Amino acid sequence: MTLKLALGSVDHEVSMDYRIYPSVVYSTKTHIAPAADVYTMVGLINQITNGYNGLLSAHVLPHVTHNTKIRNREALVIRYLFATDDEVAAHKIAKGTGFDAATVSRSISRLIRLGMVEKKMSLRDKRTSLIKLSAAGRKIGSSLAETSSKIYECLKDNTELNITIDEYEQFLKTSKKFLGRIEAIDQACSVLDKEFCKSCIQ
Repeated sequence: MTLKLALGSVDHEVSMDYRIYPSVVYSTKTHIAPAADVYTMVGLINQITNGYNGLLSAHVLPHVTHNTKIRNREALVIRYLFATDDEVAAHKIAKGTGFDAATVSRSISRLIRLGMVEKKMSLRDKRTSLIKLSAAGRKIGSSLAETSSKIYECLKDNTELNITIDEYEQFLKTSKKFLGRIEAIDQACSVLDKEFCKSCIQ
């Protein structure tokens, strides 16, 4: 039994031959990275995310928000909105920052009270609210980006720690493929009957 799923312009197939583990699809017919290797990759990505946010919290955010009432997580929401430079739904902010929906909701509420972001109803879907930076929020976002770039400049002469364009593009390619596989599994399990899902994890 095979289910074909369309994700963007790429088709993904999930068959009964696959065994679904957390964050990995493994097939006895196709050579795919074993679960242990994928767990290692997930662990490294988590370390990168936590390390990057820790770097910002320790060395970037205090220089920008020390005379404001903005908390670290709220500053990270501002940083995300500044990087996207667009009106964004709350669920996309949660996905982009790695925060849960409740944390994003509380952060947005405080940032609205502080005059850092603005909220309006989506014209396409009146059930969805869109969030964007105010002029004051953009000023903070610009300062965050500028301070971050100064820190990265400290490593520019260290060739061992520099990341080449090829390495960066390969990382993005692998990460997107990894996320696409997770989305395919999620869609498969949401449309197949419970017996299929039970067989997946046996």
